[in-house]
Amino acid sequence: RSLEKLLKALEASKALDRFVKGANPKDVPMLFNVLVMVNSHGVLEDLAKQQRDKIQGMSLSSIISVLKELRPLNDSGSPALQQFKVTALKEAVHLTGKKAPSRSDLKVLVDAAQEDPSKALPLLTKMASSPALLASLPAPEASWQELKDGMSGVLTPFVSAKVEVPRLEGACAVRLLLAIERSTTSTSLAAKMAPAALCLDESAFVAMPSLLQAIANRLEAAKLNRVST
Repeated sequence: RSLEKLLKALEASKALDRFVKGANPKDVPMLFNVLVMVNSHGVLEDLAKQQRDKIQGMSLSSIISVLKELRPLNDSGSPALQQFKVTALKEAVHLTGKKAPSRSDLKVLVDAAQEDPSKALPLLTKMASSPALLASLPAPEASWQELKDGMSGVLTPFVSAKVEVPRLEGACAVRLLLAIERSTTSTSLAAKMAPAALCLDESAFVAMPSLLQAIANRLEAAKLNRVST
């Protein structure tokens, strides 16, 4: 509470304005946090206007931090904040091509993109095709639990957003196929494999019948193995 009182006193005396003018991009997340805390929308808009063309100097984690601060202000109707957010999202999507975000950060980005339906689809489609995101999926040698957790982490935000992500689903399907090939036909195979396979939307199995056939063949082999023993 004492910190909040101090910040509000600084805001009332216009002292925060001096920090905003000429702010370094690396300090923007902290400034957004402070200005949202003291409910200083006017200064926040000034910061957004000044920093919109400097977003390329911000890291992915910094942009995500700012997007989190902006969420409560979605209904503010501020053109400056909306333009800043759109620019920040575009830069974040670009950066995800080089470095995959954490699963929680990925959800923040997908949720933020969804808040502007007119721009959501191209941003989400590009994000889901990110080479870094595809490479972040677990290797086929991973355990079934690790495979399930990894696939669920990247697919769920897009599935919840009702966005088709064929390239991402294709990468998951390849890992499933390779994992199925290396798996043994044990009686517990179905229980281990099913949660990972169910991470994919049913439309993925329609588009990739070979995956469904591979699962059916391996389950049949496991059934025969159980009968023979």
